[in-house]
Amino acid sequence: RNIYLTDLRHSEAHLLVCRETDPVLKMILTPEHSGLWVATSDSTIKHWCLPNRIMSMSADHHMQNNTEPVLRNHDYAIKGGPSIKTYEVLNDKRRVVTKDTDDNVSIYDVLKACKIEDLGKIEFEKAVDTRQQKVFVPNWFNVDLKTGMLTIHLKQETPDCLSAWVSARETGLAPDDALEQKVNYGGLLLQALLEHWPKPYNTEDESDVEQGASNTRHNEYFQVPGHTPVIFSEEGGRTLYRLLARDAGGETEGVLLNETVPSWVVDIAVEK
Repeated sequence: RNIYLTDLRHSEAHLLVCRETDPVLKMILTPEHSGLWVATSDSTIKHWCLPNRIMSMSADHHMQNNTEPVLRNHDYAIKGGPSIKTYEVLNDKRRVVTKDTDDNVSIYDVLKACKIEDLGKIEFEKAVDTRQQKVFVPNWFNVDLKTGMLTIHLKQETPDCLSAWVSARETGLAPDDALEQKVNYGGLLLQALLEHWPKPYNTEDESDVEQGASNTRHNEYFQVPGHTPVIFSEEGGRTLYRLLARDAGGETEGVLLNETVPSWVVDIAVEK
């Protein structure tokens, strides 16, 4: 959290310029070196003014290796949004309760990729306990908060994203008077995320093309918001391609998706 100024001609001496409230992630000097932009693990970006006296102090041996910062306060800041700091996946393996840096508690629906309820500043544990259900659904996704947002990982290995088979009627996806049908949470989500990706025609579909039939797929139960980010990455985490769900219908995006989407995802989201 401490930001030091070091004279490279005397690297053993440092001047403590300022102190941030959170761990520093990145710093950028202004072109004229009169200020410093600092990004931390908090979402707010701060600007620290660097007057000429700071540079002169760095040459003052009496000021070097100081324990208290020269600058006490930043001059202005770009306020960021609150980031999610903790979460709990409910027993239905569909809803996730979160708490952000402003202590606001919210509920997200993983299947529909959206926030469904803002609970405000309430006790996190109580919000979780009152919404747990006596059901068993296998784990089918992983969660991480590295971006400060709820990020859902779907993969073929443990946990297998295609392991959660549930009753469409009992989970509220189908009306109570509908015929009993088992659906797969992971398969439905993959279909919803890629529903705008056109399915390639084959020769047997030529008559449908002539009649103006659509070659996109639609999830019969729900859709995800068009602005939902979709990221394809390698096992090690390296990003291969990212786009918004609504952009999958573009010509360029379609070509890149053909090169990037794993075959097992194509089998679920396109062929079925």
